Amino acid sequence: MNSFALTIVEYRHILYQGPATSCSVCTVDGSQGLEAHHEDLMAVLRSPSTVQYRTPSGEEHSLEVRTGLLSFVRNECRIIVQAK
Repeated sequence: MNSFALTIVEYRHILYQGPATSCSVCTVDGSQGLEAHHEDLMAVLRSPSTVQYRTPSGEEHSLEVRTGLLSFVRNECRIIVQAK
């Protein structure tokens, strides 16, 4: 299964860093689903929002956030959040 590198960071604290097979977020422009090799993207998360992601082992995770920024470039997704 294809995966991409996912890093979710809150100020000075890494919430998750590792591979993911999918990630779903709600941006100010609407819902966005991300999978491996997604086109390059920069987005502002809706406030409040939920970040959901799945690891290659099939584990599903969900994180409630106040706000955040997302960057998906060259199969690496970085999300900077202010968690609830």
